Amino acid sequence: MIAILFFLLILGIFIASLLAFIYSLICFGYSGSNTDKIIGIIIAWLFGPFYWIYYMSNDNYCKSIK
Repeated sequence: MIAILFFLLILGIFIASLLAFIYSLICFGYSGSNTDKIIGIIIAWLFGPFYWIYYMSNDNYCKSIK
């Protein structure tokens, strides 16, 4: 039972990390500074799911289409 829960946790982290990285690439087409976009990619690549905290806390990042 614990092995299944651990597997589901790892799978969830992997999926959240993959989606974070893909979304950070999509944000290059949106408004905002290049510095914010590069920081977003680095956070998504290194810290995975914690990217979503950066996404929600930065008001100037990935908000509207150019």
